[in-house]
Formats: sequence, C-alpha cells, structure tokens
Amino acid sequence: RSAGGAARVSSEMPPHETLRAVKEASVAFERDSLRAEERERALLVLARRFLADNGFAESARCLARESDASLSRSDAAPDAHLRGVLREWQDARERATGVRPRLTSRKSETGKGVAA
Repeated sequence: RSAGGAARVSSEMPPHETLRAVKEASVAFERDSLRAEERERALLVLARRFLADNGFAESARCLARESDASLSRSDAAPDAHLRGVLREWQDARERATGVRPRLTSRKSETGKGVAA
C-alpha cells in the first residue's frame, strides 16, 4: 500500500492481485464518498435547526426546500447543535496548531476576502 492508504496497482502484480487492489481502492473511494455525503447532509440538518431555533423559520424552510437532501425526514440529535460543533472544531484545531482558527475575514472593495 502507498503512504495514502490506497492500494498500489503494479504491472509486477499477478492479475488476481491487481484486480483485488483495484477493488479495494474502489471500495475505499465509495466509503469516503458516502462519508462526505453524510457529513454534508448532517451539516445541512444542523444549519436548518440553527436557523429555526434563532427565529429564521422561513430561511430554514428555504434551506430544506433548496437542498437536494430530504431534510424533512430528520432533525438534529438532542445533544448536537451547530454552535457546539463549531466550538469543538475550533478547540481541536487550536490544540493541533497552537493557533485559534479564523472563521471570517473582511471583504475587500472587490468583494474578495482579505486577512483581518
């Protein structure tokens, strides 16, 4: 296996080993894709709950309507909320890097973000 964890396909491998390596890489890619989709859907659910809880009911309905994920069938878990997820992420990044991550930046006159 390579450093990234993906199976290495080589012409030196017997055909059955090459096929196995390709299948393993395909399964790993599919698993990662499903996790990314689940993460995106969870973020939309948390955002919708945040909007609804903070008086933006129409925005929450609009998010549910405009997103491809069917948000009406699920809601945020009782102990999961966007502020908590954000706080935990900031704390983890600060522990890892020693610097509190920046979440926003000022826009320049051209509309592009600049360091604040």
